[in-house]
Amino acid sequence: MKNCFPNHIMKLELKKAELLKTFFLCLLLTLWIVGCSSSKNTASKTSGPKISHRSIEKKIEYKEPSYGKTIDRVIGKVNNDIITLSEIQEMSLSLLQEIRATYSGHEKEVKIKETEKEFLEKLIENKLQLQRAEKRGIYVAEKEIDNAVEDVKKRNSISDEDLKRLLKEEGLSLEDYRERLKEQILMTRVFNAEVRSNVVVTEEETREYYNEHINKFKKPAEVEIRQILFLNDPNMNDDQREEKEAKARDILKKIREGADFTEMARKYSDGPLADKGGYIGRFKKGEMIPAIEKAAFTLNEGEVSDLIKTEQGIHIIKIEKRMFDAVKPLDEVGEEIERALFKEKIKAKYDQWMEGLKKGAVIERFL
Repeated sequence: MKNCFPNHIMKLELKKAELLKTFFLCLLLTLWIVGCSSSKNTASKTSGPKISHRSIEKKIEYKEPSYGKTIDRVIGKVNNDIITLSEIQEMSLSLLQEIRATYSGHEKEVKIKETEKEFLEKLIENKLQLQRAEKRGIYVAEKEIDNAVEDVKKRNSISDEDLKRLLKEEGLSLEDYRERLKEQILMTRVFNAEVRSNVVVTEEETREYYNEHINKFKKPAEVEIRQILFLNDPNMNDDQREEKEAKARDILKKIREGADFTEMARKYSDGPLADKGGYIGRFKKGEMIPAIEKAAFTLNEGEVSDLIKTEQGIHIIKIEKRMFDAVKPLDEVGEEIERALFKEKIKAKYDQWMEGLKKGAVIERFL
């Protein structure tokens, strides 16, 4: 189905996802802190830390707006911490610029307001996480930030000067960057302590999911095929067509009498893979010309078809290998299921945790 929206509108709607991507330095830092030695760790990073990245990215994305400075004002308060309009604009600058360029009038104002409210909520969540970390006595030593910065440089093979230059290009000083790294570590640690550490997927849950969604783990039947193809030529007359079919029948007869299919394909096939002995690959149902598919899934492994006529020409196929319908065993898909369940539980636990933090806080919104 064709897209109902102009391309520039679709690109704008996708811009929020782009803004929520982590700057490569911050992403490497998170991987260094959290570690990715287990599938559970990998799954966990899809919840809490994803949200916390935004506080760093807002600085990286910041450039002076072309439409001029806005008088700053407080647009939110989380307990004793304030959130300013400039923070929202820094975090969502490129998206707001595109909204201004794409929309006009009332619609533009509505889009801007929606965007500012969405990013305000994300900053509120960041503030709550940092406050919770402080309440729990979670801290980050300067040495840890030093190590994190060194790890970033090592992973990217860059020097101190390279790092400073890259940060400057993104409108971020090294001092500000270190502060954002500190916040990132704090939010990651409090998330790990209060959310991820309380999430467990049991073997019983994994097995239950497997049994209830068995159709997801079915492996459809497949066939590996070699082919000898005698191409149609629209300029051939009836005599020439009969001659080509006679040649195909003669080749088929020789194969049935013991001639090697692969060698016959190399010698006589008009197909593009003749030099490969006619091997055209592995196919599932629905991936082939209907007439060829019907023959392929009727034949047994090692068998050769009769002549198959299509608009393309005359085909002779051989089934090199046949794989029947099967279900992947639990041992094969268990880790995949565990990761999916863990991710699902992490999201639910994070939402529950954040709801509790919000209920226990005094939050004011002035947008």
